Amino acid sequence: MHDGSVKDILDLWDDQGSKFNVVTWKRRNGGRNKHGRGRGHDKAINRFLVRNIVEQAAVLRYARGLCHVLPKLYAKVHHCVSWNAIHAHIVSVRSCENRRNCELPQHFRPSLLLDDHLPEVVLRLLHQLLPVPEFQLCAP
Repeated sequence: MHDGSVKDILDLWDDQGSKFNVVTWKRRNGGRNKHGRGRGHDKAINRFLVRNIVEQAAVLRYARGLCHVLPKLYAKVHHCVSWNAIHAHIVSVRSCENRRNCELPQHFRPSLLLDDHLPEVVLRLLHQLLPVPEFQLCAP
């Protein structure tokens, strides 16, 4: 009868005729306080990916004559923070204090769109691009 010692386990043979390799260890937890938790994982970055099934060049060529809307491809993508999301520039590296900030980043808006005189600016640009003699600026 085997009492479970290391010598008895080394004497056992498996079905293929080779011995089991038994390695002894010094500590029950391997020096780590992670019972049942494995290795640490990052919080995933979730994004919805919406793309056209048909490529843009084909849409410009053939879809003008179609009367129905072309289908799209919808996929939810999970990115690992440590490699995929940072390397693909989906998220950026932030400091400890800035990581607590959950506000969305401000999008770039040119000063042209913030101007109150947007129709006049657009008309002037059109007048420069399309110099037609009959075209006149109308005062609102």
